[in-house]
Amino acid sequence: MTKLNESLRICIMIRNSQKEQYGCDVMTHNGEHLIVSIIPGSIAERSGLKRVHRIVAVNGINVLELAQTQVSYLILSNPLKCELLVIDPSFSTHKNPEWDRIVSELDSPALICLHSPYMLSSNNNGMEMIEKAVNKIFSMPTKSYSRVGEEEVRE
Repeated sequence: MTKLNESLRICIMIRNSQKEQYGCDVMTHNGEHLIVSIIPGSIAERSGLKRVHRIVAVNGINVLELAQTQVSYLILSNPLKCELLVIDPSFSTHKNPEWDRIVSELDSPALICLHSPYMLSSNNNGMEMIEKAVNKIFSMPTKSYSRVGEEEVRE
């Protein structure tokens, strides 16, 4: 699990085979995709997912306006790995400028760089690179962003 700020986090679930289950259930309620149950000791629990986390993106794709079937398809689109960007239930999205900024960044070119093959490496250095890039994105003071290349992320 990579924590982006106090409320937003990336949970990466990796399974050994397609037969292995992630160990969580997703439900859509009032247009929000929620984690409704976690099996103790499961891949989902070990990744840092918690019951009632709200799913914001799956494998780098904004799911805020997608149907539950589309979200389920994205979760299963990679047979062995799923990356969820989730937000804690305590984080209020109602009239919250921080939430508006997060949503505006979901489709930004800067976030897309996190999903290059280099960034998805399985070693710890890859996770450090992801965390560094995400922190850079979410600490920028304005809403105008340029592309962040892998060269900048490696600094």
